[in-house]
Amino acid sequence: MRINHHMAELLGEMQNPLAAPGPREADVPLGFRMLVAGGFKRVEDCVCFRELFDHDHATALPRYGDATGYEASMNAQHVEDHLPRGAAREPVALAVAARSCAVFLLRSLRAFSDEPFRVIVSVSGRQSTIRFHRIRDNESWLAPDLDGYGEAVLVLGC
Repeated sequence: MRINHHMAELLGEMQNPLAAPGPREADVPLGFRMLVAGGFKRVEDCVCFRELFDHDHATALPRYGDATGYEASMNAQHVEDHLPRGAAREPVALAVAARSCAVFLLRSLRAFSDEPFRVIVSVSGRQSTIRFHRIRDNESWLAPDLDGYGEAVLVLGC
């Protein structure tokens, strides 16, 4: 796990999400659980959420330059879109919800395949994005220095 100083400030005591018990299924928003429960699909040597892609996007990969960028873009989800109406959307609440989603997603990906995956969470203001991609040699979605980002960032599956 990697985390930048912005995310460390938001999560405080919960900095090591894999060492903590859970997440309990109830900690993961129902909409996100349903998306993950729908499974995954392979598209052009990439893995994506099955429910979001009902056909192969054979012409899209060249626009991204590499499979990692394509996968990370295809799989981007806004955590706040999966929260129930009335749920807190302040940065700390989003970071906690996104952390639960990230652990849940990584465990589900590991059950789907023995390939290595990376789950990336970012929180900026009242928005949080979670995305994933397979870990590939010589391809990366992130800059090496997470503290260079202006938003809070957490990376699982490094």
